[in-house]
Amino acid sequence: MIFHEFGHGVTQEVYLKHGSPEPVGDMHEGNSDVIANFLDRNSVIGLGFFLSSCTGGIRDADNSLQWPQDNNGGHFGGQIIAGFHWDAWQSLLAAEPQAVADSIAFNTWHYARDLGRPQNQPSQVLWTFMMDDDDANLDNGTPNYDHFCLGALNHGF
Repeated sequence: MIFHEFGHGVTQEVYLKHGSPEPVGDMHEGNSDVIANFLDRNSVIGLGFFLSSCTGGIRDADNSLQWPQDNNGGHFGGQIIAGFHWDAWQSLLAAEPQAVADSIAFNTWHYARDLGRPQNQPSQVLWTFMMDDDDANLDNGTPNYDHFCLGALNHGF
């Protein structure tokens, strides 16, 4: 939970340093979950939050939630974008050394937000692909297209 709350501060700084409005609830919450996932390498947010379960939490990026029908505009809806990034990262980890997979997943997520400052989830997914592009031509794919495409398809993007 601490990493999630830290993520809100990161999002605020990323957007405000450019004079951009902060993203809406599902984006703010989802990206705070993403940074928590990256920092603790766990899909579960709030692990052990409920005293009856040490293995469960409040939310989980390892999910099958779909855009737009599962978006409620808040924490629950944020799991969709978190799921996209989680699935892509897990696919990268299965194909690349950990340091490489981590770098690709983190950098595409960070620069998609820093350069694109997306205000909705589909826009963030598109900006993630653009940050993975290496020849300014999305029509021919990107170096890690298959990994990001898997995440996008898994969540209705």
